[in-house]
Amino acid sequence: MGNCLKHQLQLPKRLQDRCYGPYKTVKSRETKLRLLQIARTIQFLDRGFAEYFQVAVLSFGKKHAEDLLHDARKTISKMQNKQSDPSSADVGDLGHYCEQIAKVWGESGKPKPKFTITQRRDDEILCYLQDALEIPYWEFMVDIFLGWKANSSSLSGDVVLRVLHSAKLDLLDGRRRLLDEIASSQVDAAEDIAPIIDGIDARISILDSVWNSTSSNLDDTHYSLVSFLERSQQSSSRISEEIPLPPQDEQPTHQMVKTIPFLFMTCAWN
Repeated sequence: MGNCLKHQLQLPKRLQDRCYGPYKTVKSRETKLRLLQIARTIQFLDRGFAEYFQVAVLSFGKKHAEDLLHDARKTISKMQNKQSDPSSADVGDLGHYCEQIAKVWGESGKPKPKFTITQRRDDEILCYLQDALEIPYWEFMVDIFLGWKANSSSLSGDVVLRVLHSAKLDLLDGRRRLLDEIASSQVDAAEDIAPIIDGIDARISILDSVWNSTSSNLDDTHYSLVSFLERSQQSSSRISEEIPLPPQDEQPTHQMVKTIPFLFMTCAWN
């Protein structure tokens, strides 16, 4: 990987200068199920970015990683009106993981933290969708990835791009279905879930920036997340001859959750 330049975090416009308001309550079962489905795709990506931070971002040095994390926390504290005390800001699961692993990086004998999703109940997951706390972390990791890909001939970068693009398409499809279901609802007044949709749109915006930066070299063939990973299984098996998978007892059971961290790690090591 080449040198990475520190850059100013740029949040999607709808999240800039945003003050966190009350969480929205979703009463419609159909709407809630659709939102939970969307959340699964986003959590899937969070796992990948967590692995990428550990393997790729920290390879630039602990000080550089800490600077990026400081900027991300500062951004989130502004969103939460906690500029006077950034340490009190809630940076979410991905931010917490990145900060914790950066603290112990390079210190032998200390166990490395594991990325953990803390949202268990439906309402907690809906709050996670509305918060979009991982956006500043996605932003600087995408920037690092694009910097690496611009100077690399490795095909594994294209594989990661396909996975990210298909995840974006899944989110767009889920968003469209969500709005269609709300529009066709028999309820007199549709539920006001605009802040939750803003959070979803923020993630889509980040993923869209990845594809727009590189799509001139790739076609726009639509692959669903599952079908693409099935189609790329042969390519992944060739890569695995060079990069060993984690021990079996450390691998998540869901095939998609296993694949994207592996692809991110492949890029970092190529």
